[in-house]
Amino acid sequence: MDRKTIQTRKALGYEIDENELSSDQLAADGKIPGWVFGYSGLASFVVGAIGMGIELSNDDLKYLPLYFSLSFLLAPALLIYPVFRYIVGKGKTELSAILSVLFGLYIHSNVKKKMDKWG
Repeated sequence: MDRKTIQTRKALGYEIDENELSSDQLAADGKIPGWVFGYSGLASFVVGAIGMGIELSNDDLKYLPLYFSLSFLLAPALLIYPVFRYIVGKGKTELSAILSVLFGLYIHSNVKKKMDKWG
């Protein structure tokens, strides 16, 4: 049963066994939990850092921009998405995703500027 049906049945006085709720009703409104974004952001940062280390040890730097973007564009965007989703509110996941990607681009460009100053 979906959430609306359960609420309707409760309002009409039907008894509903809470143990019979399906697993999709346990998740709040079908959202992906924030910890999934946190762990995937950390994993993408670690994979990108390891990949950059491996690419820098090789003579061919073909995949270095990919690993750099993985660490400094995708990871910050994934880590900040739950915060933006909370701030923006329900039903505006597209805006949250756009804001998190813009934040990732901001971090990416700042790190790139700092690296250009060193080199």
